[in-house]
Amino acid sequence: MRRTVLTVLVLVAVYLASSATAQTWTKLGTCGFTTSPSIMQDWKRIRFNSIAFDGQGNIYATCCNANNDGVPGGLSIFQPNGTKIADVDLNALEKFGAITKLVTGGDGVVYALQNWLEINWSYAGGVNRILAILPNGSVSEVWNSGAKNDANRIGGLTVGADGNLYWTTNGASSYWKYHFFWRYDVAAGTVEEWPQAGTNYGWSETHRMFDLEFLGSSPDGYDFGVIAPEYPSYISWRLDNMSWTSGRQAGNPCNPGWGRDWITATAYDPVNDVLWVGGRGGGSGPWSWSATNWGTGGAPYSGWSIADLGGGNKGLAISKGAQYDAYFRMDGNYSSATAAARFRVDSHSTNTGNTILNLRIVGSPGGAPWPVLKVKNGYFQLEFISATTAVQIAPVDNDWHEVRITADRATQKTICYWDGQNVFDGQPNGLRTDGSGFVCFGACTRESDVYTGYTATVTFDWVRYANAVVLPGESWPAGLGWYLDGAGDPTAFRSTNIMTCWKGADGQGFFPAQWFFSWHANGNDPQTSLVSNGGRYWISAIACNPADGEAWMSWNGEPGYNYDPLGAVWTRRVVGTGVSELGYEGVPEPGAQTVALGFHGGKVYALTCNMTTGEYSVYYKTPGPQTMSIAEAKQAYPGTFITTGVPKPVTFPAFEGFSDYFYIEDETRISGIKVIPAPGQPVAKVGEKALVEGRIGVRNGEAVIFASRVVVTPTDEVIEPLAMNGRCVGGLPNGIQPVTLRGGSDNYQWPDNLNTTGLLIRVAGTLRVDTSTYPWVYKIDDGSGYPIRLVYDPGIPGSDGDKVIVTGIAGVAWDGANGFRVILLRSGDDVQILGQ
Repeated sequence: MRRTVLTVLVLVAVYLASSATAQTWTKLGTCGFTTSPSIMQDWKRIRFNSIAFDGQGNIYATCCNANNDGVPGGLSIFQPNGTKIADVDLNALEKFGAITKLVTGGDGVVYALQNWLEINWSYAGGVNRILAILPNGSVSEVWNSGAKNDANRIGGLTVGADGNLYWTTNGASSYWKYHFFWRYDVAAGTVEEWPQAGTNYGWSETHRMFDLEFLGSSPDGYDFGVIAPEYPSYISWRLDNMSWTSGRQAGNPCNPGWGRDWITATAYDPVNDVLWVGGRGGGSGPWSWSATNWGTGGAPYSGWSIADLGGGNKGLAISKGAQYDAYFRMDGNYSSATAAARFRVDSHSTNTGNTILNLRIVGSPGGAPWPVLKVKNGYFQLEFISATTAVQIAPVDNDWHEVRITADRATQKTICYWDGQNVFDGQPNGLRTDGSGFVCFGACTRESDVYTGYTATVTFDWVRYANAVVLPGESWPAGLGWYLDGAGDPTAFRSTNIMTCWKGADGQGFFPAQWFFSWHANGNDPQTSLVSNGGRYWISAIACNPADGEAWMSWNGEPGYNYDPLGAVWTRRVVGTGVSELGYEGVPEPGAQTVALGFHGGKVYALTCNMTTGEYSVYYKTPGPQTMSIAEAKQAYPGTFITTGVPKPVTFPAFEGFSDYFYIEDETRISGIKVIPAPGQPVAKVGEKALVEGRIGVRNGEAVIFASRVVVTPTDEVIEPLAMNGRCVGGLPNGIQPVTLRGGSDNYQWPDNLNTTGLLIRVAGTLRVDTSTYPWVYKIDDGSGYPIRLVYDPGIPGSDGDKVIVTGIAGVAWDGANGFRVILLRSGDDVQILGQ
């Protein structure tokens, strides 16, 4: 093989500052109306906007000023070259009401839906209408639902396979639930009512603004999906199927735990047969704190604090005063649930009868157990509301205990584990049959009983909850089980937001949907990450790229929202039965919200609202990766879509059969990186070059490229390793590469060098072999600091005390919290033994 000979270097400080990290958006034009920026960040009165394209390619962008009721506002129309055609003032035309959605009919005309509500209270925002907007700016009314009131609402608008408009009405109205589905024949110019009229297909849901989506023609004729809160709990979403010729059928429910109240954006991806839904709850979050003064006199009581349990572990200490309750509560109308906790009772009055853990599920129909764990008469005791069954578990002490309690309506059973032992498995002798459910933990959970004059302090190391029966050894359901470890405020979760996607039946029509998946929209669960979002946020825009189906999205938030750049455009795609890491497509306009997205003619368009001026503008870009060196890619925002542009030398692995990942390096030897190929993409090896396209990100403490495309070519060029002392391996944070620590979990040191993770390196020193564990642990020690672990599965040649020169990749070992430096060997030849 021909080698590219480079001088062996000690890497001291060679890093390239990237100037190519910005995602480029081009401004098309400025709309003709402005709004109050404060309106745009009011989570109780969310403003919605939309963008669409007519049959001639003209761009229609809404620019709503509140509800356009008495003030100018409406939409602007642009030619594809940016020339403005018209600013359409709906207020001047006496078409009062904000446009929430634009669609393009089969006739090439853009139609507008006016059905805005103050979503926190469901107040009517105006007359609900469907308007036709022509390219010259003229407006005509297609249909309205009658006089302005809370009943006369349009639930959602979409376009069917025939190019006609379809819409739903208010399923909670005594009239509209029997006149639920309508269409407009764009060719004939006529409105038709559903042949199923007269039958209640509204089903009493309070339909909102975006409850209807066309989901592709199917053999059975069920072309539309109705997205609605599942009546009467409004905790779950349900995706029902419906067509023009058949009635509505109940479909797949989705219950991610909370937040299924308002739909703020939807998009259908016909390429992958996926429906994307952005929803927002009332903002109360699952956990709420109660410290109510239920006695006579006294001020409101605040009885919880974060307790330092030592070794970096935190807990929640909850104290109950004589005239107060003190607990955290989460509501959830589930048919089965599990609550678990590790806790200790720090103090209690001699007559204490306080409930520590309180688990209630929906009791109707049929009845359900309501178990509670108490401190009562000097014992830990399991009791059941509405029953005399009781289990005296153990005397009260100040030790740590773990408890797990389940409740299931189908079997009417409760199972209780105490410190790993099963202490109850059966039906209590009495059940409750009323509705509603919740879980509480604290020093007194008042719902079940009140003990005036009793005091207690209970510290919780952790609390776990899921809306399913989870026995010891079983996995807690991802996204459904909320975990508290006491390191942060349990109520912080209320500022998050949940998204959901449903996957269709792949070629047999969308229904029945195969599965759904829910996640935190911005990727952050404040309750487990302990990183606050800073404020509530909501999905403002979703659009699917017609080329590959990838969903592009953006979210808006309260003024305090600070987790990620407000106004940024993000992407996700379906991977297996879940979704990909977030992709990052930049901020179209710094200092502005992105309020709508749309695709046309190979471009993606973004409608923005400036948070200083209230000015609406339209931007566009061509989707695709940015060409970057590896050094530049590491400086990009996580999720940025990049391509190496040219094939890069592969530095790991050097053997066949390795299928997990590979490493590439810039020819300049400035930077290297791990590549994780998507399923079906090749894993390159030494002796090859790889052109890589994908999203930049972080996995287990290491910068990586999640490669959607890998093109491998053979080469006879080999990059020489960089020689360095042990202190230079790993290093400080650099761009998206987190810190790589020296040492291991039990004994580590913060580095003081630039980060070399991902590079092919060479280190000389003494081989250290720890034979006290199996497999043996090999390290190299050059006397400069903490020895570095060597990783090579087939086994490392040499004996303890050998003088060696080791070649390999500067990698990362992840312990679940921190990344520690290791050297990944490619073969046994990477260890050169010099002798003792």
